[in-house]
This record gives sequence, C-alpha cells and structure tokens, in this order.
Amino acid sequence: MKTSAYKPNILLSRRFGFSLAEVMLCVLLSSIMFLTVVASAQTGILSMRHTDVRVYLNDQLRQGIAAFAREIVQTSPATIVAHLNITTDPSNNSVVVFQIPVDADGINDWGGAARSDVVDNNTEYTQWGAHRSLGNEDSTEALLGQWMRYSVQQNAAISDPAQRNQLVRDILLADGATVDPASPSKVIASNITRFQVTKNQERLTATLGAESRDSTQGGGTPRILRDSYSKDLILRNDVF
Repeated sequence: MKTSAYKPNILLSRRFGFSLAEVMLCVLLSSIMFLTVVASAQTGILSMRHTDVRVYLNDQLRQGIAAFAREIVQTSPATIVAHLNITTDPSNNSVVVFQIPVDADGINDWGGAARSDVVDNNTEYTQWGAHRSLGNEDSTEALLGQWMRYSVQQNAAISDPAQRNQLVRDILLADGATVDPASPSKVIASNITRFQVTKNQERLTATLGAESRDSTQGGGTPRILRDSYSKDLILRNDVF
C-alpha cells in the first residue's frame, strides 16, 4: 500500500506562536511608540520650564518698570532748578538720579485738610527730597534734600555672570552722588541686561531688558531667553 509523504498543517502550527519576523516587527513598532511617547513628554516638560523662565522674566520687567514709574513721574522736568539727572554708565545703561516732592515737616500748610502736604511751612516752597523706603510716603520716611538713584549694578554673590545685573534703588545724600549709609539699597529687578531712559521735555521713555538661562534641555548648551518692556511716562510736577 502506497502512503503519501507527511505534510504539516501550516495553519495548525501557527496557532501555537509567532514567527521570528513577526516578533521582531512587534518589538520594532513597540520601541518606536515608546520613544515617541518619551520624546513628546520631554518636549512638553521643556516647554513648561521655558514658559516658567519667561514668566519670571516678565515679572521682573513689570515690577522693575512699575517701581521706577511710581517715583519718577513725581519729579519735575524743569531745567531751571534741576531735580532730574540722567547719565549713562560704562555699559550704556542709564543712571537716573532725581528728587520728588516730600512731606518733610509733617505739617499741613493749607489748612482745613486732615493730612499734611509737601509745601514747606516757612518758605511756602515745595519740599524736594526722597523717601527712604519705596512705597512709603509718610513724613517719617521723607529725606529732605536727598536724592534717589536707579541704576544697574552687579551682585557678585550670584555665580552666573549673565544673571548678576540687577536694577537697584539707592538713596543718595544731598550732594546727589554719595550713597546714604543709613538707607540700604533695594533690588528692584534681577537678570537685567538693559536699562535706558530718555527724556523729551516732560515725557520719559523707560526701557528694561532681561535675560535668563534655561539649562534643563541638556546637551551642555543652555538656552538663553530674553525679553524687554518699555513704558512712556509723563513727569507731572512742573514746579520748582
């Protein structure tokens, strides 16, 4: 009796596993999907960190301009008796020295009002000077005849040279040059790269620039993020 050669059932054998090619293809596709998910997650994290750095820069710029504007608009554009002096430092940043009306005597010279004013009780002229603390305009904080200075200064305690520059508010003595040792300097904004103030009669334009490093992306090369903010101001006290 003649018997036929054995022929394996291919369909039956495939029920028990995968071929090597199929296994390799699955591994390849799984790897691609995994790497795609990881790359997307990493991109999202970096984007979030970049956003955090940029928000920080915007906050520094806004609070720097706001603090400067709050005081500088109170000075006088008059040149007969100057209460404002704008120069530049070696880095081409502005150095702004100015006085504003202050209530140095704590006396109401007009009568009938509940609070005192900035008029001298004896001479009836405006009292020009500075406030020891930013935002505190009480008579106890008034420094008659003294000056305020806004300038960019380096903080040597910061290790990163690109982030050492700060916008600083100083109180100067009556000579307009010597820092008052009794009045500590105040840092207004950090990471400052540019501070420029220009004057056109009673109008000022203040521009503040800042930058920060984002070292989270890896590769040894940090990303530099930069931003700037400008504001037009009007000097409102056209008096001597």
